[in-house]
Amino acid sequence: MDFARRTVEIARRNVEEGGRPFATFYGEFAKEYRDRRLPTRHEPHEAAVDVYRFRQDRNGGDRRVVAAPTAR
Repeated sequence: MDFARRTVEIARRNVEEGGRPFATFYGEFAKEYRDRRLPTRHEPHEAAVDVYRFRQDRNGGDRRVVAAPTAR
């Protein structure tokens, strides 16, 4: 299974469990750039966008995460 497909499956599972779609991505992106394990090329995948649509449907259209801190 390729990286993108696996990432989308994890994202969908995160949403089903009430979390953010690409939490694993956000965690990697927060690391120093030398320590990140992210793909280095852009490969658009409609399934990735579908995960965000799925999350928005489950949240009643709200894009915020209830337990996440907000900027002031």
